Amino acid sequence: KGIEPYSGVHALAWDGRNLFLGGSFATVKEGEENVTVNGLLLWDSQTDERYSLSRGDKVGVTRKGSYGDFTGEIYALALADSGLYVGGGFDSAGGVAAKGVAVYDFDKGWQALGDSVSSTYTPYVYALAASPDGVYAGGEFTAAGTAQTSSLARWDGKRWQALGDGLSESASVKALAVFDGSVYVGGQFSSAGDAPASAFTRWGPPAAVEVVRPQIQGSNARATATPRANPRPGATATPTPCPTRTTTGGGVAGQGAPCGRPSRR
Repeated sequence: KGIEPYSGVHALAWDGRNLFLGGSFATVKEGEENVTVNGLLLWDSQTDERYSLSRGDKVGVTRKGSYGDFTGEIYALALADSGLYVGGGFDSAGGVAAKGVAVYDFDKGWQALGDSVSSTYTPYVYALAASPDGVYAGGEFTAAGTAQTSSLARWDGKRWQALGDGLSESASVKALAVFDGSVYVGGQFSSAGDAPASAFTRWGPPAAVEVVRPQIQGSNARATATPRANPRPGATATPTPCPTRTTTGGGVAGQGAPCGRPSRR
């Protein structure tokens, strides 16, 4: 079993049982057969089975060409409770028109995020980060929905929003992280809003975390970040059983969906 030669995996997402793989591959090998997956694959770690994420006979992400559709590219994946967010370079996801970004809803199948992202040239989404207030997308684009923004935007579940005055013109965002109400942005840009920012910036307040200086104990000593308040004093982590339910979205219905995630060929 393997992904076709001379292709690549650019993004991974893990839900506790299933591993989602995104990249620039068109097919995977199953026995002697090459199975089309178009850039997106799910691997069930408990059964060692692999699945495509489809909507009927429309599989993965594709781009439009002069001679028909061809496989798109996926550069970013982000898991939320409701679905898997996918970013990259593509024109449709599971047959649904969506440029550069889309979501695979675990109940409804593939969905566009409003009017997606756009650019004078081909728009790309290279980074995604999910948070309680929405999903952040970064890449190379000039607008997200009706919001004019340089390569950085937030999807709040209904519409796209710019983040303040955004980044410098022609910015390229390659990495995102969210924590404690703040968004950390990395890439190629020279300013954020009206402030100079060379390749890295933060949107939002500083994290409410204080750094504890380490006791030096050899070459492996390091600083650790400690929250100011433990929201659940005395609490200890407890393993949670992984429930199984039946999928109701697009694709092959009636297959088991471990941890609420899709299981689809």
